[in-house]
Amino acid sequence: MKYLIVLCLVIAVALAKPQNLLEKLLQKPDVDTCATAKDLGPNCVNWARNGFCTNCQWTCAQRKHYCERTCGFCHPDYVCNEQCLTQAPRIMKELSKEEIEMLNRQ
Repeated sequence: MKYLIVLCLVIAVALAKPQNLLEKLLQKPDVDTCATAKDLGPNCVNWARNGFCTNCQWTCAQRKHYCERTCGFCHPDYVCNEQCLTQAPRIMKELSKEEIEMLNRQ
């Protein structure tokens, strides 16, 4: 009986190790996705200070397009909130020069 229990434990351990090894081999390496992300906006740091990254006046796609790195869109677990209580969602478009100037003034 003792040998049967030991045999079962040995089999369980032997079967578990290849799965863990396989999982480790299949895992993607930890890469900083923000290392390659770029901000296209000319003044994203100031825009972020003024709330651009969370302002629903612009869509998540617009915010990501202009300030992906500064706003944190490059992090794999980042979730952008498109639900705004005060305004209806806007259709994705390029920011106008006036909108960019407005952000720079804030």
